[in-house]
Amino acid sequence: MYHFRVRALLALLALSIVACRSVPPPDPGRGTCDGPDDSDPIDPLDPKGSKKVTLSFHYNWLMGPMKQRVECVPARLDDHRVRLEPFGNMSKNVCVFPKLVVHSRDRKDILITHCNEVENVGTDLPTGLQVHGQELAHQLVSVFDLPALRTRKVSVTYADPPSRTSVDDRPAYFLEFVDHLMERESLQTLSDPVTSSEQVDSASLARLHLFQILINNRDWRVADLTTVEAPHFGIRNISGNHNVFLARRADGAIVPIPYDFELSGFVGIPIGIRMLSGGRDEEMVDRFASVHLLASASPLQRWTVIRMLHFRRRFGDTQIAEVKRLRKAIARTIARADVPKSTRARANEHVARFYRAIQLAYAVALTDEPMRLEGDDGDALCPDLPAKTAYEVVKKDGDRRFVRLLERLRHGEDDAVPLCPGHDSGWLTKVRPSDTPGAGADAR
Repeated sequence: MYHFRVRALLALLALSIVACRSVPPPDPGRGTCDGPDDSDPIDPLDPKGSKKVTLSFHYNWLMGPMKQRVECVPARLDDHRVRLEPFGNMSKNVCVFPKLVVHSRDRKDILITHCNEVENVGTDLPTGLQVHGQELAHQLVSVFDLPALRTRKVSVTYADPPSRTSVDDRPAYFLEFVDHLMERESLQTLSDPVTSSEQVDSASLARLHLFQILINNRDWRVADLTTVEAPHFGIRNISGNHNVFLARRADGAIVPIPYDFELSGFVGIPIGIRMLSGGRDEEMVDRFASVHLLASASPLQRWTVIRMLHFRRRFGDTQIAEVKRLRKAIARTIARADVPKSTRARANEHVARFYRAIQLAYAVALTDEPMRLEGDDGDALCPDLPAKTAYEVVKKDGDRRFVRLLERLRHGEDDAVPLCPGHDSGWLTKVRPSDTPGAGADAR
């Protein structure tokens, strides 16, 4: 593996160095790819297409020095004329080969590439693992009965004609552009922006949430609905959607279409990139959970349980019961996937932990209404606990229960407010009507 990666890096460096030294052909202009189009009409997602393709383009125009780059680059996909433009904010800045939009006459598709041969963000994953994982994640979307973008896996040779160099056989896949999916599924573009997640079909939104938990993805948002950790990392008071399209079905319901899974654990998230969404799983667990929550389980298992508890507070239990019946269909999709053994093993690991998290989340007790934590003298130890606070019973005294809290933070808060500052256990009692008005805020 070491020698393979060294050879790959040398090939990549040879391409970039020689390309930079070459004399560039005439500048094609700096207009966008939305203008007049003389490219060939092709369908990169055609399942009968070749699994090996060659993409030829001028390296400097697309990825060279900034002064030589153009917005729309003429290229050839095998023998077909196409046009290219970089896609994605992060990939354009950190990838040697960023994600690309491939324009071909009246359609456009996205080419998800290998990004870098040797990641510069701390990962030790083999080349291409993330490409395979992302494509497999897209296949699982339809299992959750959500509109899914089509994909087609290919092996790409990137050629730079001016320098007569190429980088061969890099993993990639074509991803359907959302406009084509909407036409195929008879979905309509929304005329007005969605300002609340309550406007979205609740069953679809719940399945989306569970899918994101399964792949351990934190990088998404639908209007005001964010992931459990978002408010605690400055991601609050933000409206709009992130990595989720919204569209209207024929029956009028608004449904989510997820995309961009490159920061999920399921696809092999680079260690350095984890910091964009809070840090490693063990760091997240330390922030949100008591040391007593599943102390012997792995950090990923504990974090998945925390996210599942958050889901139960937000959506209840109906969709969890539905998703429990999908396990065989998920297993079949992974088994049929054309992916390396390492990708399949990672996927199966996430699925196993997801379904184990469902079991463990139901094994944890939740308060069914606002409760109070009291000391032996009957005095309140902290502000009233919100409904659906997770706890475990340590001992009983008649009808009284001495409990240990299993979470650190109050849920539904915009800031990292401790659940019960200075205390993690006490006698659990109901909030009495005579107590201070306003105590015991409802969970959101």
